[in-house]
Order: sequence, then C-alpha cells, then structure tokens
Amino acid sequence: MKSHRLNYILVGGFTLAILAGIMLAVALLTGRTGAVDRYHTVYTHVGGIKYGTQVLYEGYRIGQVETIEPIVHSGRTRFKVHFSVMQGWHIPQSSVIQVAASGLLAAITLNIHDTSEDTESNKSEATPDGNTTHTIAAFAPDSFIPGEEKSDIFSMISSVGDEMTDLAEGDVKPLLKRLSKLVDGVNALVENDGEKLLGNVTAVSGALAGEAPDIAKNLSTFSKQLLVITERLEHIMRKENTTRVDSIIHHAEKTSSNIADLTTEMLTTRERIDEALSHVQTAAKSLDRIISGNEENADKAVRDLRHVLETAAHHIDAVGLHMENTTRNMDEFTRRIRQNPSLLLNSSAPGEE
Repeated sequence: MKSHRLNYILVGGFTLAILAGIMLAVALLTGRTGAVDRYHTVYTHVGGIKYGTQVLYEGYRIGQVETIEPIVHSGRTRFKVHFSVMQGWHIPQSSVIQVAASGLLAAITLNIHDTSEDTESNKSEATPDGNTTHTIAAFAPDSFIPGEEKSDIFSMISSVGDEMTDLAEGDVKPLLKRLSKLVDGVNALVENDGEKLLGNVTAVSGALAGEAPDIAKNLSTFSKQLLVITERLEHIMRKENTTRVDSIIHHAEKTSSNIADLTTEMLTTRERIDEALSHVQTAAKSLDRIISGNEENADKAVRDLRHVLETAAHHIDAVGLHMENTTRNMDEFTRRIRQNPSLLLNSSAPGEE
C-alpha cells in the first residue's frame, strides 16, 4: 500500500515538474520573464505585425508587441501598436521605431533606432564596473515613440510599377497618338502633293546644276578676296603696328585722364564763378539799397555832372586850339634841342635872335 502511495507521489511530482517546465518555457518564449515598461507608436499599415512580434533596439531583442488597436482620426484609419520592453531600458528621445526585416524572407520586427549623433550634448559614459551612464533624456514609460513605415523592395517595385503605369497612360499613349497623326499627315502629303514636290525638287536641282559654274566662280572670287583681306589683316597686325596701337591706346588713356582732370578743374572754376556771381549779386543788392536811400543826392550828382559836361562841350573848341598850339611849341622846342643841345645851358635872348 505504501509502495502505491510512493508511486503516486513520484508520478504527481514528475507531472508538476513537467507543468512548471512548460510554463517556464512559455514565459521564456513570450518574453514575460520579468517586469516590463510599456510604450506605443502609430502606423498606417501593420502588415506582418502581430502579437509577439519582436521589438529590437539596434538589433538587440528587448521586448515584443502586445496589442494592435485601430484608431480613426480625421476620417483616416490608423493603427496604435502597444509594445513592451525590459524594465529600465534606456530609449533616447531622439529614437524612432522602424518596421524592418533583417532579410528577404525574415520575419517582420520593430527596430528602435537612435537617430542622434555623438555630440557633447548626446553621449554616454562607461563606469568602472562596465555599466553605462546616460547623459541624455529618455522616453518615459507609457509614452509615444515616433514610428517609421516599412520600406522594402517589393513595395518600392510596386510603387515604381504604379508610376510607370501612370506615365504610360498619361504621357506615352497621347504621344503615340500624336505621332500616328503626324505620320498620317506626312503620308497624305506625299500621296497628294508628292509628285509636285518631286517636280519642284527636280527643277531646283536642274537650276542649281545650270548655275553651278557661276556659283563656283563666285566662290573662287570670294575666297581670293577673303585671302587678300586676311593678308591685309596680317599686315595690319604686325608687331610694329600692334606697338603703335598700344601707344595710341596709352596716349588715349592719358588723354582721358587729362580730360578728367580738366573736367574737375572746370567744375572748380564753375564753382568759383558761381561764388563770384553771388558776390556780384550781393554787391548789386547793396548798391540798390544805397541808391534807394540816397536818391536826392544821386539826382543832384547827376545834374552837376550834366552841367560840367555841358560847360566842357561849350569850351572844347578853345581847349582844343590851345592844346594844338602847345603841341606845336613843344615840337619846335624839341626840334631845336635836337639840333643844338647847348641851348639848354646858354641860350640867347629873344631880341638878339
């Protein structure tokens, strides 16, 4: 009886151990082996994402997806993805969570990627025990982490295919239609006016053939004239001529400089003339003020001057006669002095002469 009980105890213990091992394995597989922090993000497309999808931090597994909740905002449906990570895991606020796959046939994962660079304001330091001390802010639990949509080769090929279809429908087909119309128009032109056009071309070619000798002669004459012009240009552009041209340019530059100096001096002279005119105007104004203040005296002076001029006009004939006699006497005096300078020292009496 005791052996039966012992067997039951052993079988029961073994069964409990198996159940405990299964529960531990399930916990390990689901990642629920310890305390976790919860976060969430939002995507417009969640293909391949489900409960249990792994959450990685730069490729290292730190948690899993818990639930997916559809939300409607402004008439658009989006999906709020809740996920959990190991408690205390440092997720910088410059991080984004990307939908990615490590290979072409690999499962979809959510990878947290830090987009910041190693700068003085964003770096971490290692402690002596091997741990890391973070110097930047991290997302708090239950907060929102910005998400980036999945970008794989199949979606890119599909997008390119859609663009090619739009291009073919919107541009290529109208272009082909226009080319078809153009070809039809050319064919109609050739069928209707082809013979006339060919006749015109034949006539033009015949006329050109008849004028070919004259054209060749004119081209020969033109080439000779061009050769003469080239020789003259070479003669003009000889070294001594270029030296002369350089000298002319140099003198022209000096002349322009002198003209500029002359212009400056003329401007200075003009300023001085303007200043002198201003002084003259001032003097004229002063004279006007003087005359306006002494009108009686000015009138008297004018009357006196008129009397003097009238008196001088009456006696001008007598004055002129006396001046004429005086000049005759002076002429006689100078003539005698030239003939006999000693008359200045010992001249005879007038009666003795």
